[in-house]
Amino acid sequence: MSGRASTYFFFQAIAVVVWWTLLISKPSFRNYFFPASIQLYVTTTFHLPDILVIIASSITGMLSLQNKVAAKSAALLTTGALAYAKLICVTWMFSDAIYFAAILMFAATAMSAYFARELAESA
Repeated sequence: MSGRASTYFFFQAIAVVVWWTLLISKPSFRNYFFPASIQLYVTTTFHLPDILVIIASSITGMLSLQNKVAAKSAALLTTGALAYAKLICVTWMFSDAIYFAAILMFAATAMSAYFARELAESA
């Protein structure tokens, strides 16, 4: 397994930290990602699942160089969590025309799936 997967999952974890920092510290930033009617709900209920994604991504990054089987499981967990979040964003896209969140989640899910597959093939 190359270090590409671990590098990707490491940077994905950092991106989620930056994402939540901006969402919490700059309420106007939320307008780009969430429908106005549910912004408070989203920022108070979705932080825990995203933190779990951060943890899974970080574990994937650390384990991919040490234990390929555990890294594969962590990568699949991360991909599944992102796929779930992506479906929520797609629903918002159709209901309130918030496209940016859906595009970002699609990209993160696709990249995570790609690297999860890479991990699975090398295990």
